[in-house]
Order: sequence, then structure tokens, then C-alpha cells
Amino acid sequence: DDDDGAGPPCDNVRSVARRVGDGDREQGGAEFVRGSREERGAMGSSGLLCAVVPALQAIEPVLDEFAADRDSVRVGKIDATTHKSLATLHRVDGYPTLRFALRDDFRDYKGPRDLEGFETLDARLSSPPVGDDVAEALKREPRVAFVGSDLEPAALAIFEAVAKDRFHETSFVLSSGKQQGMIAVVDENSTYAYGGKVDFESLKSWVKKHNAPAFNEPLGPGIFRRVSTARSVIAAVVDPSNDAHKRVSESLKTALLTLKPALRERFAAGEIDGVRFDEYVATYDVADLPHLLVIDLPGKRYWNNPPDFPLDDPHAVVQHLDAVLDGSLRPRYQGFRGFPDRLRHFYKSHLRLVNLGVVATLGLVVFLWHSLSSSSSSSSRTKAPANKDD
Repeated sequence: DDDDGAGPPCDNVRSVARRVGDGDREQGGAEFVRGSREERGAMGSSGLLCAVVPALQAIEPVLDEFAADRDSVRVGKIDATTHKSLATLHRVDGYPTLRFALRDDFRDYKGPRDLEGFETLDARLSSPPVGDDVAEALKREPRVAFVGSDLEPAALAIFEAVAKDRFHETSFVLSSGKQQGMIAVVDENSTYAYGGKVDFESLKSWVKKHNAPAFNEPLGPGIFRRVSTARSVIAAVVDPSNDAHKRVSESLKTALLTLKPALRERFAAGEIDGVRFDEYVATYDVADLPHLLVIDLPGKRYWNNPPDFPLDDPHAVVQHLDAVLDGSLRPRYQGFRGFPDRLRHFYKSHLRLVNLGVVATLGLVVFLWHSLSSSSSSSSRTKAPANKDD
């Protein structure tokens, strides 16, 4: 769970953590954290971004640029291969791992690993958890806002508590509108109301689940990280330069936003560039474009569209997704469990080639058997006269 704080993580650091943007002055990890906490107290915000990495060749220039001439944040770089206990404490299972401080907890940073992403995080941590301008909130990644309209005191208190817990990764806005007492997720194209129980855990879970636009163009790794653990991903795999393929994306968008919005509780949706990411989509047996692909990452399952499927018909798309949900459409699997299925699929897709290979193999076996039999018979006839002379 990315919410779990692991306590004050850098107190036991014995490596050197350099404050980027403060010349070449180096200081020990404990001193670094003490200074960061003092600054956070003075600023009234959480201002530490901690990179736990063995090597920073790719991301270091971005961190340097981000931290330069910026008083609101301190950047620490820690060699997790040397300080393995620290890496274990923070559940580091890949490099680079980025974590930041929010009050007394450290949390995983899951946003874009570029200058804009770091600046967005800094802006969020330096701003009030709840704003009052939806249009301004939608300018920040991930370009969604959770809006509370004229909430009753109890619901307002819960909404504000969730905002304080999650404002580092999304936007929260209070407004007055026609829908009194409504909590909704808003993006540039849609508004989707919360229909669950208004308590802290339920609302927080829903916020994490819907922290992405209803339809993502393009559907990138950041979206997968944010939503794929709570929802399956439905993707229109297309060639973006092909106008006919774009109709498939519009069909999927219409299915989710207009025909059956309730599907958003189960699916995050978007468009994948099947030309650029051809090797990735090939792992899900996508060979031809356009294609409608459903991926359940935690379950290591996926569903391809049937042959001759009307991809540009949003009603057919809704029926397809309903079939995925009710189990009438059989999934395919990745990993060891999916090996028999992949073998059957390969046989069906390469029937002539496989049959040719089988015939060639059988012919080779027969040829070798005859060769060995002939060699054995010749050897016996050659040895027989010698035995008779003896």
C-alpha cells in the first residue's frame, strides 16, 4: 500500500546525501533529514523528495534541475546497494525508487519522473489540500479533480480528511452547484458521481481508484501504475495516424462515457499506440491493428476482441465488456498458467507452418531410421565371412 509510512526513514542513513542546488556541500543523512524537518516546520509543508537509488545516470539531471534555486524542497540521494537495511525498510524492489515526505511519513512517488511531474508534486505540497477552482485544478496532472458540492458537515469533514491524505497526487475542490451534497470526479470530458458510503476509508479507496481521466490519450505507464491495481484496463490499440483507427477510440469513449458510465467502476480506459509499442502489445497477442484489449494486471489475465468484431460500434463494445465481467468470455493468461493457451494459439495462427514442420520432422525420423537400419545390415554382412574363415 503506497499509504504506509515506514517511520522516519533517513535517520539511520550513513551515506552522504547531497543537497542539490546548494553548491557541492555534502552532509550526512541524519543531518540532511534534521534540516529538512526544520524547513518543513518553517514552511508549513512537506518538502523532502528522497531518491533511493544505486545509480542516477538517467534521472539525476532532472533532479538537479528541479532542486536548483528552489527553497521549498531538499533532494537526498542515497545508495541503496550500500545501505541495504534502509532499502529493506522502504521496500525498495527496483531502481530508481523515489519517495517523499508528507508530514511524518514517507510515501512512494508514482507520478511522471520528469521536471513537470516533480514541479507538480512540489506545487501540491505547497498548496492547501482543498481548492476552490475546478478549471485551475484540471491543469495539473493527472488532470482530474474530486469535487464536493455543498456538503453536509459530516460529509465535508470526511472529504477534507481524505483531501489531506491524498492531495499530493490529485486535486480536491469545494464548490457550490446544482447537485447539493454530491461528491464527483471531474475531468475535461465528464463528471462521474460517487455512489458509495461516505466514510474515510471508502472515499479514499474510491479516490485512488478513479485518479485518472475517464479516457486517457495516450494510455501511458503512469496511468497503469495509478489505476491498474483497482481496475482492469480497456485499451483501444491503434495506429494514431490512421483516421479509421481513431473511430475505435471514439467508440470506446462513447461506450464508457455515454452508454454505460457504470463500467468506469471496473475499467480504466484509453488509447495505446500499437505502432510505437508493438512489442509490448504483442505480449498480449495483438498482431493486427486496430484491436480492443482488456488487461487485468493483478490477475495476469487479458481478453482479445473476437474475430470480425465491430470495433467502431459502441453498443458492441458494451456487450463485449459485459461478457468479460460476467465470465462468458474466456480470458487468456500470462505466465506459466497461460503456456497451454499460448501453444494452442500459436498452432492455430501458424497451422500450415506447424504442419510442415511436423511432416519434415517425421520425414527426417524415417530417413534416419532407414539409414541406421541399412548401416546395421551392411555391418552384419561384412562381419559374417570373417567369422566363417576363422
